[in-house]
Amino acid sequence: SLRGLVTGVSSVTATYSAYDFTNELGRVFLRAVPTILAEGEDIEARTKEIDISIADTTATIYGLDPSTQYTVSLGYHPYGQSTFRIVDAIKIQTQTIASAITIVELSNNTLSYKINLDPEYKLDSLNLLFEKNSIKVESIVIDANQIAQAMTPDGLTGSFSLEGCVQGDLLSLSFTDAIYEMLPVILSSTASVYNNGVVAAE
Repeated sequence: SLRGLVTGVSSVTATYSAYDFTNELGRVFLRAVPTILAEGEDIEARTKEIDISIADTTATIYGLDPSTQYTVSLGYHPYGQSTFRIVDAIKIQTQTIASAITIVELSNNTLSYKINLDPEYKLDSLNLLFEKNSIKVESIVIDANQIAQAMTPDGLTGSFSLEGCVQGDLLSLSFTDAIYEMLPVILSSTASVYNNGVVAAE
């Protein structure tokens, strides 16, 4: 049976117990299946499954999607049979990708910022968008080395020039074009401040 589940952004770790008193267990497995699929989506392509040992009590399934509900099942194939049986199943939700943008300072005609990214979820690529009054000013690419730095507790720091901005302008930073394993993902973090040092409501 499943004793407990601990979710990460792209993983779930199961604590389980399994016994073979009747010597009928062949292959024992853990399976994670999304509870909601888009129309026409292949369920097998989204299903993750691993073999487990009854001698162990924990196992982890990797490669799950963030912020997604899954049904995690413990099951087995009886010896000599192609069919399988589900012993226990629990619904879980994977965690959201953690991210943060902090506007550190406005000084010397410069906006200084710090970004932090989820240490469990290494992105392939990411852009940081700088807008003034909801109009794009500049977009910069956060490269692989910078992403790695942003995943540390110290985060990644940088700055944008405020040349052409006037007092009262609404200055905003947000993430765009985030890619993980060649698929787009959404990072919802934003930060805004008026060009007089007043933090804007988000």
